[in-house]
Amino acid sequence: MDGTGLNDLEIYLWDGTNIIQITDNNVEDNYPSLYDGRIAWSSGSTDETKEIYYWNGANTFQVTDNTIYDNYPSLYDENIAWNGGAGWQGTGKIYYAV
Repeated sequence: MDGTGLNDLEIYLWDGTNIIQITDNNVEDNYPSLYDGRIAWSSGSTDETKEIYYWNGANTFQVTDNTIYDNYPSLYDENIAWNGGAGWQGTGKIYYAV
């Protein structure tokens, strides 16, 4: 817990030798997908507005910026697919970014 009663989950990468902290914020970062040293994950402070982020090994990019629940990213090469919908129990759609 982060002192507010919320989970403050972070994303880490173990490169075979070192543990690298990828995120450091006050929101829930989860569901990482790893491919060739790159990571995609979902991040947000509520179940209503999660966003997808991508780390290319050096920099972090926000992939989505909307008011829906973007979650469960799947990364392959530099392509990301994820589920997006109205809340964690809402009807979702599959999205894809290159």
